[in-house]
Amino acid sequence: MGEIDFVTALGRLLHDVRLREAFRADRAHTVEALNVRTTDCQAIVRLAPDEVEFQARILLKKRLDAIQRFIPITCERLGEGIWTTFVDYSNKISSLSDVTEDACCFAEYVAEAVPAARCSSEVNRLRFAKGRSRFCMRFTRDAGMESGDSVIRREAMRCIEGLRVGRTANG
Repeated sequence: MGEIDFVTALGRLLHDVRLREAFRADRAHTVEALNVRTTDCQAIVRLAPDEVEFQARILLKKRLDAIQRFIPITCERLGEGIWTTFVDYSNKISSLSDVTEDACCFAEYVAEAVPAARCSSEVNRLRFAKGRSRFCMRFTRDAGMESGDSVIRREAMRCIEGLRVGRTANG
């Protein structure tokens, strides 16, 4: 691996919790292991680990805010445990460029880690959104807080509306 510049090194620190922990323990060794350009080494070494961690938490919070829009029921079911669960998830799965994919991965992670918070309808909707199928119908028992009939009607209407807005075979 070639030398990296300041911005790349900072990005890696913000992105990787284990790297931040190593940086906190021994800044010089971590900068050396990252193979930071000689001209940028001192600037990285002078970064305050607490400030790097603070900035990383802000970025995680923004990531969680984006994901929450796609899986509100799951997030509501997590309650106070949402932040801890999300931090655990983010330590295992890096930020994905597509927020829909990230939301789906988080929902699947929650289904394994906290089964009581799982919402099948949200997972199915996200799998459909990131898939290639033009039409898919799956019935679930946990479609949120509403009664079953109104949820089926609402989800069917959402599918039909999606077909009307350009997801048809005629395009």
